[in-house]
Amino acid sequence: MLRRLVTSTRARICALCCLVALANWGCGQVKETIPDLVPVSGKVMYQGKPLADAIVTFFSAEGEEEPTELNNIYRPSGKTNAQGEYELAWGEHPGAPPGNYRVCISATHLVPDPNDPAEQINESLIPTEYNGAKTSGLKADVKEEGGDNFNFDLQ
Repeated sequence: MLRRLVTSTRARICALCCLVALANWGCGQVKETIPDLVPVSGKVMYQGKPLADAIVTFFSAEGEEEPTELNNIYRPSGKTNAQGEYELAWGEHPGAPPGNYRVCISATHLVPDPNDPAEQINESLIPTEYNGAKTSGLKADVKEEGGDNFNFDLQ
């Protein structure tokens, strides 16, 4: 009787292990497909001076953006240096996919909150219209050959 119980338990454990193995078969780590990327750089000026620490983001002008296999949406973006120069990256990968883009630029600094001086809020260093891809009026057409340089002179 005990022998039959042990054999039956072993058979169940073996069957369970086989089911788990079959369920996990082919379930390797999902990798995101990286599109063809081309180098994109440029310079941002505001009122004739380089705009440092600004975030430059390119939004697809061709409609909805497709998420990756891991359900991420990446937009080419970069941060300007002290000379106002930036280079775009798609996630952690340098460059941007070719295509038409609407561009937004944001630059802020912390200031005391007028309602609570102990707190700080972000204040825009440039007109807020540049913060939105639909309101900035800035556009870029990234070519497949790459090496594109997009300079923006904000007023």
